[in-house]
Amino acid sequence: MNVLARTPGALLVASLVGASVLTLSGCGSGDDSPPETKKDVEIFSWWTAGGEKEALDALIAYHQKAHPDENIINAAQQGSATAEQLLETDIAQKRYPDTFQINAGWPLHDWAARTATDGTKLLVSLESLPQAAEWKVSFPAPVLEAVTHENQMYAIPVNVHRNNALFYNKKIFDQNAITPPATLDELFQVAAKLSALPERVIPLAVGYKEAWTLTILVFENLLVAEAGPQYFKDFFSGLKSPDDPIVTQTLNDAVRLFAYTDAGGSALLWDEAVAQVENGVAAMTIMGDWAKGHFESRGQKPDVDFGQVPMPGSQTSFVYNPDCFPLMNGAPNRVGAGDLLATFGSVGGQDVFNPVKGSIPARIDANRTLYDAMSQRTMADFNSSQVQLVLALSGLLSPDQQAALDNAMATFVISKDPAGVIQALKDVYGALGH
Repeated sequence: MNVLARTPGALLVASLVGASVLTLSGCGSGDDSPPETKKDVEIFSWWTAGGEKEALDALIAYHQKAHPDENIINAAQQGSATAEQLLETDIAQKRYPDTFQINAGWPLHDWAARTATDGTKLLVSLESLPQAAEWKVSFPAPVLEAVTHENQMYAIPVNVHRNNALFYNKKIFDQNAITPPATLDELFQVAAKLSALPERVIPLAVGYKEAWTLTILVFENLLVAEAGPQYFKDFFSGLKSPDDPIVTQTLNDAVRLFAYTDAGGSALLWDEAVAQVENGVAAMTIMGDWAKGHFESRGQKPDVDFGQVPMPGSQTSFVYNPDCFPLMNGAPNRVGAGDLLATFGSVGGQDVFNPVKGSIPARIDANRTLYDAMSQRTMADFNSSQVQLVLALSGLLSPDQQAALDNAMATFVISKDPAGVIQALKDVYGALGH
């Protein structure tokens, strides 16, 4: 997910083991001796919420069927910001995980360019892996580009998330004869109707204890719906201006939308806001489609208990966010890590993981029959020539830029004054796209 980030034929994994061992043992970090072979393989991520944990557990179980001698250590931490800070601390002290979760785009490029204190690169290019050539024809060009640095592939995208999505409680909608909104005007009309119901229901659940949820709501959803995907891409590439009227209009519409949320959202994480929709306390939420995995982890059925549509007004936009995993140069068990990445990049691995996670597979040759109708619609949108793909903010902004915008949004939801957000954008705007 984009929290600082906040994005969804069988490959015989067993046949990759020998090749992976031969290749990875030759990728030394300073001498020709092979790395010590250990049984433990540590994976570091921020997947702890409902749907996330279950999906990773399913992928690890799938991997261990082919590699029963490997003990996969799931070192997940709650919240991407916390996880990333802890990772930086560990790296500084030369305590390396074997692989770790990373957002495609800017974060991947930054990590691929970084070096350790001894001058060696922190990440290993995956170009020498035996699966590299096959991956390059199995991952679509926009995803492959987002995990490529200086013409070298540095991470495996295990999925693709759609960040511009609206989820709703079908029982509430059906009982009140409400049609899911398709435009921004309809979104406000639906919210007004919900707020007028005799039985109290929160029209729009937003958990903003962590302010990245507000950044996703306002920029990856509202701005995209108001101005279109190309404007969004150009704006966060530094080609527009924070003083553009459409930016102020978007922020003012956000204030209108906040009127249909609940002040208690300030104490809620994203998954707790999703739970309000699941429980019927709220009717809608705007969130990346990792929310789908959360609904299903609570036993809810897609298109029966809950619905999903593109953010109203953004049907021709797909704000995408691949979750990726690189190989560390200093990984304690690089052979085991290579095996794990081979599973992550395989058809079988992605078809086990993504139906649980709520995302769609990064591979173009996944078995679509394993996915429900809701996920198949997301796949169709991702591959449609009528839909423009734009990378999520997690792939366009540096962590410092992201934090500055999140902090401004945390103030904005209270003050309702666009000026602070516009100033925060001005403060970072000169560095965007660089």
